[in-house]
Amino acid sequence: MNREFELERDKLNKENKEIFKKIQYRLSVSQLHERVYENNIKEVLNMLLEGQKRNESYKEVIGEDLEEFCENIIESSYKTNAFQRMFKMIYIYNLTIVIYMI
Repeated sequence: MNREFELERDKLNKENKEIFKKIQYRLSVSQLHERVYENNIKEVLNMLLEGQKRNESYKEVIGEDLEEFCENIIESSYKTNAFQRMFKMIYIYNLTIVIYMI
């Protein structure tokens, strides 16, 4: 990740840093595409920072069950990627038909 990300991460309090590290690890071993992983982890960082500004604990921000939170991120990422792949295949198929007709 970049320097800006590191500076933002350093703003987390001790409790949120520990939770963030656990989320980072869980998402990193989930076989998400690197770009999807980075987008998700940045979103989680922003969520924790916003909650911290409102004096909320991480449990108020992401819920009681850390594993469930991570699984929801992973599951929604795979659904999005599957939809994107399907859309891309349809686009390529239609493009092939158009080229063939020319």
